[in-house]
Amino acid sequence: MRKNLGGRPSKMTKEVVKKLEEAFALDATVVEACFYANISRETFYNWMKADNKLCDRLEELRANPVLTARKTVVKSIEVDPDMAMKYLERKRKKEFSTRIETDNTNREVFDDSAKEIKNILEEIRKVNNANNGIQNREGEDVETSTTGTDREGEDNSQAVS
Repeated sequence: MRKNLGGRPSKMTKEVVKKLEEAFALDATVVEACFYANISRETFYNWMKADNKLCDRLEELRANPVLTARKTVVKSIEVDPDMAMKYLERKRKKEFSTRIETDNTNREVFDDSAKEIKNILEEIRKVNNANNGIQNREGEDVETSTTGTDREGEDNSQAVS
């Protein structure tokens, strides 16, 4: 058997294909399957490009655990009402999922609190700007930035002597 630089088989053998099939039948990732079959991912992808039948076969094998689990769930809903409800909650969310209803009885309290917080933040901004001695043309405090310009884009930096 020819080996590539990594000491891994570069030739597709029955043994390597069997290991890939075993791994994919367990829904392994490509990395896991390649590790198990002792081939590089590059080799794997090259083989998949060259052999559509093998590619399809491995994809089919990856679906097997999902189908087995689905079959188990469907069988269990016949005898387990809780499982039946879980199944319906996931498959028919609009009809069967649990919903939480809320009312707006406290809406005014939240609105008032939000206004109060906004007013406090505005006052803090004004105090900070007043402490910096920066005002716009109308005499109102303006926000400053580290770039030396105010919100209106005018230079507000002060000369240092």
